[in-house]
Amino acid sequence: MSLISRLKTYAAAIGLDALAVTSAAPFAAEAAILRERSAADLYPAFITRNLAQRCDPTVVLPGCRSVIVAALSYHSREEPSEPSRRSGYVARYAQCDDYHQVLYAKLQLLAEFLTPHAPDSHRYKIQVDNGPCLERAAALRAGLGWQGKNNLLYVPGLGSWVVLGILLTNITLPHQVLSPQSRCGSCERCLKSCPTDALVGPYTIDPQRCLAYITQMPGLIPHTYRKLMGARLWGCDTCQLVCPHNAKLPVRRHAEWGEPLKTPDLIALLQMSPAEFTAQFGRTALHWRGVKTLRRNAAIVLGNLGDREAVGALAAQVRHHPSPIQRAVCAWALGEIGGESARSSLSQALQHEREPQVRAEIQTALAAIGG
Repeated sequence: MSLISRLKTYAAAIGLDALAVTSAAPFAAEAAILRERSAADLYPAFITRNLAQRCDPTVVLPGCRSVIVAALSYHSREEPSEPSRRSGYVARYAQCDDYHQVLYAKLQLLAEFLTPHAPDSHRYKIQVDNGPCLERAAALRAGLGWQGKNNLLYVPGLGSWVVLGILLTNITLPHQVLSPQSRCGSCERCLKSCPTDALVGPYTIDPQRCLAYITQMPGLIPHTYRKLMGARLWGCDTCQLVCPHNAKLPVRRHAEWGEPLKTPDLIALLQMSPAEFTAQFGRTALHWRGVKTLRRNAAIVLGNLGDREAVGALAAQVRHHPSPIQRAVCAWALGEIGGESARSSLSQALQHEREPQVRAEIQTALAAIGG
């Protein structure tokens, strides 16, 4: 049996759902696209602009000969956890244990499996959505799947409910240069369903308008997007949920994903300490941005849900929370919920608030209520 055949057999044995290999050649076409998107202000905020690192595996790992791409499905149950009356929606990938750690461990096992076959010493690097290399581009060139109009990778039999990781290695492995064709056809359900119109065209996304980014962004979320968040506490799955290629897929039950996350009570989240947040969410991707981000999002979702039982907790934060950002979004939420109690709380807060940005939010909220 060839090395690549043994590698794929071993990958399946350790629980990887799909694996393919491509060369370490630069991604020249992708580099040109990224330059265009950067000039058009369509470049992701969280990702390095060093295109040499992004598009040339040999810059990240000198002597790189092969790029191994692995996919792991997180479609672990028929239906995702839905928000209750006082909880927010959490994107499916974050409803289980942190995929960075789960997939990294499996790729580390692959690296150890390959080590005896290295020409001298085995040099490799692992990346799971935490490095510069273009994971999706590598997956496409390796033939692992095809790209949807929502910009996500679709793996046959798994849909887009997958996380990707890559293993750069100095071992030469056989590969093919493939360009899988999109299977979207004339369907544009994802484009029409995007709540913020972040999908500006087929295969083109404005990442700064995507709710997956907006719910993780630092600072104050612009007014434009607050109502569009709806009940989304973290991330957004809309473009995947409406996709016909994601319908009726087999469930993949990976024990490493752990128990499904229970959607958190938003009022409790408002008042949660960093230690309590880590205890409840430390095993998940929700922990990435820390309690401040989730606390801010919780206030916005409470405003969108219109839950008047949240007025007391929101009012307390408008008056006493040390963060101007948190005071501002809580004021906005009170304006959305409305009612005499919310109006009175905002009026009292305005008398004591000195931060101009927060004062403006309170005044806008009072105007929305009619106070």
